[in-house]
Amino acid sequence: MNPSPSEIPSIPQIPPNPPPNIPPPSPFPKKILILIGIVIVILLTITAAYFLGKSKSKQNTTIPSPTSVSSSSIPTTITTANWKTFTNSQYRYEIKIPQTWNALDPSPDFPNINEFQAPDTSSIRIMAEQYKTRELEMYLQEKDKVSSTAYEGEPSIKVISSRPITVSNYQAIEREEDWLAAGFNTKVTYLISGDKIVTLSLLPYAEKEITKMDAYLLYDQILQAFKFLDQSTNQKIVSKIAIVLYFAETNHPQLDKKIILR
Repeated sequence: MNPSPSEIPSIPQIPPNPPPNIPPPSPFPKKILILIGIVIVILLTITAAYFLGKSKSKQNTTIPSPTSVSSSSIPTTITTANWKTFTNSQYRYEIKIPQTWNALDPSPDFPNINEFQAPDTSSIRIMAEQYKTRELEMYLQEKDKVSSTAYEGEPSIKVISSRPITVSNYQAIEREEDWLAAGFNTKVTYLISGDKIVTLSLLPYAEKEITKMDAYLLYDQILQAFKFLDQSTNQKIVSKIAIVLYFAETNHPQLDKKIILR
């Protein structure tokens, strides 16, 4: 016999357990976050600097690949050992010229002038004369005074620059000058020895660029090979050599170019 519903005992309901009371996490201090950020920035900076320095060090130790150098950029040493020697017994000086150069016959009207011509017809002219003044500065002062009115009452020479040099152990002064009357720029070197003045002039060939002329290219070697023959150890240096670079013709197309002192 089945029990009636009223006879079924009721089962008491057990209430569910409430969730555990977990305390909320405490907020992270703001100062600690800022400190951590600063530390991260510092570490990143140090790391970047390390790798950058390592990269530069590697670049510096890298051997560059060789580059081709044209033969024109390589300086050539010119020796005068096998050059011809010319001696002027009257004015007591000696000069050497290349074997391929020719000594031109002097003019009867100007026996104190000798000219030496290169294969490209550029040449060096040497003029010697007596000079009683025995001070280089005095000579230049007199020369500049005369030239100040030599061109129809106007200056014939304008001094651009001046510097002391040594020519074959002789003290000298080299000047860059504008020769206003002739219409060109030139280089002149003055050296003094005794009572003699020797002028070495480079005469360019009008149909060729001056810096490519034989006489211009050998200018320094010929100048340094010049020497006086009657110098004594106790004699005061009072002779002048003037080295002149100029254009032979005033209508030369290169007249507007400056010759820079080296």
